Amino acid sequence: MDFKRTLISALIILLSPCAMAGSVADLYRAKLIVPLQVSMPDEQTTLNGLKQVLVKVSGDDDIARNSQIKQQLGAAGDFLQQYSFLAVSQVGQQQALVLDYNPALVDALITRTGKKPLGENRPTVLLWLASSLNGTRDFVSVESAELTALLAAADRRGLPVQLPLYDLEDQAALPVSDLWGLFEGALRGASERYNPDAVIAARLSKTASGMTQIEWDLFSDSGSQRHSSLGEMNNVMNEVVDTAADQLFNPVVSHSLSYFQTGVAVHISNINSYADYVQFTDYLQSLPVVSLVSIERINGSEFVFRLELDGDQLQLQQAMGLDPRIQALDLKRNADGSQTLSYSWQG
Repeated sequence: MDFKRTLISALIILLSPCAMAGSVADLYRAKLIVPLQVSMPDEQTTLNGLKQVLVKVSGDDDIARNSQIKQQLGAAGDFLQQYSFLAVSQVGQQQALVLDYNPALVDALITRTGKKPLGENRPTVLLWLASSLNGTRDFVSVESAELTALLAAADRRGLPVQLPLYDLEDQAALPVSDLWGLFEGALRGASERYNPDAVIAARLSKTASGMTQIEWDLFSDSGSQRHSSLGEMNNVMNEVVDTAADQLFNPVVSHSLSYFQTGVAVHISNINSYADYVQFTDYLQSLPVVSLVSIERINGSEFVFRLELDGDQLQLQQAMGLDPRIQALDLKRNADGSQTLSYSWQG
């Protein structure tokens, strides 16, 4: 049954015409590598972890320089909720320190700066990456150091990144030569099956001096931009992610993505087949009060939809209460004070 539900989720991701928001997990958690003999986090480590969390939650890489934030950084320990240690075999005599910070306190601190926490649902970036580092031009493997560094940078900024399957369909739609040429038409066509909010397409090479060089395009419905970076590998990957995150998280630039933070969240469980999914989404779209339906999150047979309304939430609840296939469950209140309507599908 778990395999079946995973397959259903994959089919829905590929076939759904709705835009897909990425869900960022562990926004209020920081992981730091520390020596094995450390038994508890010290003041500096707690501060470093809080800075990591503030960047992820706010989406602002410079937030620690804000005067309102600086006043509170001396009391970083007050924001710490709990900590634990994990063994990390590949780093020798070291371990991972996991720091969990209080969501309400972190959100309140960010709000003092005049910013609103971005929330866990954010625009998803599809990443196409080609490389000539091994002497031939090819798609970059998931085990490559370059991709690992880029994904680590995306995690630092709280930017959801989706990787292509690079299966036969992808290779037919986007040969390596087209990716290397950064041909926008081919890239947009190949990206349609994944329905991302934005796309990064990049080609990697090395200079004679060993520096990493990357040329890349960032494009979405609002247009495209060409970028080029040269430097040490980790710095280059951080620059790519920071540029993309700054643009996508900027409320002026990404106004068309604002529905990720608006509308009403509806949690529905017991969606056990693609037929269930189609019936439920068709039902939502048939309601006069609903103007837009988008998927935020899928976890097995549980789905979270974001609904834009022509009326109010009470009208939505009244309309859904009339259908015998839908059983109302307890209303869920989120950490940011918003509500999620919760139902079970009985179709």
